[in-house]
Amino acid sequence: MKVKPGRYTIWYLIGLAAVVAACTSSKPIAEWRDQAYTSGPFDNILIVGISDQVTSRRAFENNFVDRLGEEQIKSTAAFAVMPDQRRRTSGQSSKTSASMRC
Repeated sequence: MKVKPGRYTIWYLIGLAAVVAACTSSKPIAEWRDQAYTSGPFDNILIVGISDQVTSRRAFENNFVDRLGEEQIKSTAAFAVMPDQRRRTSGQSSKTSASMRC
């Protein structure tokens, strides 16, 4: 008698493969450096998250700031220095761009 793998077994294996693939380490394949930059290291890096959801953006910024802090790199979450703004409509964005001559 031949045993067929169940539908859940296949999804389990696919999920397991996805988790293993997501947990593998990665290395940058390229980096860009401005050879003309002569100043010292940055004193404080502003971390800006882009999201329509304020809580998601704040969580991202806080997490990024915490991870940089573990490496002794001073950084600030954007929500700490910039107020949350309502999402602009495309008409408002066009008017703003026009007034800024963008």
